[in-house]
Amino acid sequence: MLSTKIVGVNAWLVNPMPYAVKLEYGWSKQAPAGMVRLTLAEISSHYGR
Repeated sequence: MLSTKIVGVNAWLVNPMPYAVKLEYGWSKQAPAGMVRLTLAEISSHYGR
């Protein structure tokens, strides 16, 4: 978890595997709601845009 807000820093989340999009859109029983979109929404709500 980030303890401070860092302004002007970009973070790239990358998964080059061919199944990454399927996992993000419901093909996983462990994370049926996806992973990246949920995490980004949580970060945005905590730290803002």
